[in-house]
Amino acid sequence: MKPIQPKKYSKTLIDVPSAWKGLENYIESIIEECGITPNSALEVGVDNGYSTHILSELFKEVVAVDDFRVGFIGRQTKEQADAQFANVYSTLKDRNIQLVREDFNTYKDKISDKRFDLIHIDADHSFEATLEQLTWALEHSNLVIAHDTISFPTVMQACEKVIGNGVEFYNIPNHHGLGVLFRPPVAVEAPVEKVEPAVEEVKDEEPKPKAPRKKRVSKKNTQKLDEA
Repeated sequence: MKPIQPKKYSKTLIDVPSAWKGLENYIESIIEECGITPNSALEVGVDNGYSTHILSELFKEVVAVDDFRVGFIGRQTKEQADAQFANVYSTLKDRNIQLVREDFNTYKDKISDKRFDLIHIDADHSFEATLEQLTWALEHSNLVIAHDTISFPTVMQACEKVIGNGVEFYNIPNHHGLGVLFRPPVAVEAPVEKVEPAVEEVKDEEPKPKAPRKKRVSKKNTQKLDEA
């Protein structure tokens, strides 16, 4: 996969704490490089909604899933999770975002038949959880991005594990690292239409009428005629 260069982000941002800051300058280049149509995006791990907001600026529809048990500074109490969810909901409620407060491991069964143009993984950073999420994501999108490939070696290891079988990888080392996994769609050749050779219809000719048969005169009759 070719190196992805930053492109100045010109849309709106929200002022919240986020380790994602700076990556907004890469997301449009990723979309262009991979040639996707930005209709739908899925985000696994919302935190304070910084990247969620950016995706909603670039995609027509965003589904963002997080149970908010783990916040920007670590694991949270129920009260802290409730407060964070309320703040994020208040910030994003008027946008083209479906905010789902649920563990992704249970929620993914509800969208098992859906595909997305991009999936962003930024949740549990353990190797096992990230590998499971990336594997699922690559079954539901040709473009998957994973945050914290530099800050968490386990995320990078999970990305490297799913490379191959048509999946290409490029790592953006800045802003805690963003792994880009892309499976170029396989071009399907249009079936060649079989053209049957034209068959000229040959009409049967009508039989020609037979000439009238001449009446045969016997020699005996001829002799009688001569004597007469």
